[in-house]
Amino acid sequence: MNRQRGVRRKLALSGRMAMDPPEGTTLAEAASRAKNPTLSRAKPAPLHEQIRREMIEMISGGTWPAGSVLPNEGALAQMLGVAVGTVRRAMTDLAADGLIARRPRTGTVVTGRIPQLRLQDSFHYFRLHGPGDTLARSRSKVFGYLRRKADKREQEVLHLGPDDEVHKFERVRLVDDTPVMHDIVVFPAKLAPDIMTEADIPPTLAIHFLEKYGIRITAQREKLSAALATDNDRETLNRAGNFAVLVIDEVAYNQTGEAVLIGQHRAVTDNFKYLNEIS
Repeated sequence: MNRQRGVRRKLALSGRMAMDPPEGTTLAEAASRAKNPTLSRAKPAPLHEQIRREMIEMISGGTWPAGSVLPNEGALAQMLGVAVGTVRRAMTDLAADGLIARRPRTGTVVTGRIPQLRLQDSFHYFRLHGPGDTLARSRSKVFGYLRRKADKREQEVLHLGPDDEVHKFERVRLVDDTPVMHDIVVFPAKLAPDIMTEADIPPTLAIHFLEKYGIRITAQREKLSAALATDNDRETLNRAGNFAVLVIDEVAYNQTGEAVLIGQHRAVTDNFKYLNEIS
């Protein structure tokens, strides 16, 4: 996690330098002041994929807004301590996704296009959008964790035996400190044996699976429906009275087609809409 924060700090710094470099400060000087660790070559995810993912974080989160001119490939490679070809591959993927564009005499520019999510990214980004299709920037808070034996549905969907255990946790997603989505997630305990308590739940399970165990989420099946809020919804989402919620029931699959996760998300929709673009 510290390595990821270090990469984001360097990338965020590089974006600010490209847009509005402080007087008398060079890109190299800014890079030398970024003391956080660099990318991890020990992770199963390739370096170019780690860089691409972090750059999408910068774009989606607004650190690099539309119109930002990014540093060139050589400068980014120097800052991150990787080969130019690694950065070039990440930026080529982002250009193919339409998130950045190479413009003559200007350089590489953030287009402002809403990210189209690849299947391997689909668990990584919050998919509720606010007015004007702006991506809702959220934070999540885990408030319940349980390790128990799988019930009959979980055994059937996840192909588990009656004595196999699962991790189950609940969390609420907040936008500007307002609860907007309630998540309930279940996955086999054997896939993440390091999780022992609520504090061990990673913010993004798909990234945790990939980087720690080499398990890649490559597909998911979603069923959308509408429902009236339950007492649990009213308590979790901190709302009174009767209101509608969007219910998203999902099953996620790994690279061999095995179901590895069951989830249900219950979201308010008065100020948000669900936008899911997969390419």
